[in-house]
Amino acid sequence: MKKQHPNIVIVNSLKSMVDALYDFIESDTDYKIIGNMSEFKKLLKLPQLNEVDMVLVDTIILDENSEDIIEKVKKNSPECKFIAISLYDDQVYLQDYLKIGFSGMVSKNKITEELIETVTQVMEGLNAFPNKN
Repeated sequence: MKKQHPNIVIVNSLKSMVDALYDFIESDTDYKIIGNMSEFKKLLKLPQLNEVDMVLVDTIILDENSEDIIEKVKKNSPECKFIAISLYDDQVYLQDYLKIGFSGMVSKNKITEELIETVTQVMEGLNAFPNKN
């Protein structure tokens, strides 16, 4: 069953991007931003971790511990989904994102056109990755 007002966390090192995502998501959807942080590992310390439905992650901050962090989050919140926000819109990293547990990806270059649709698809249980051109 689809949740009425899904809770989203933003993980991004650029405050300007966090602010833009926050304004964009909260003004155009019924989704609620319940947290933001600049480091992926800080997600595990979020007091409302069991309430998180989706995490939007800037791929620039991913490291060798990212898969472990995703696994730990999913233990606390099994329905939680992850969307990669990438500078690239090609297929180069697609398999890596799938392997570590992402359900979707949005290019920073197309974020205003594709973010809401990607979030909606992922919340409906679908994977949402860019098509190969």
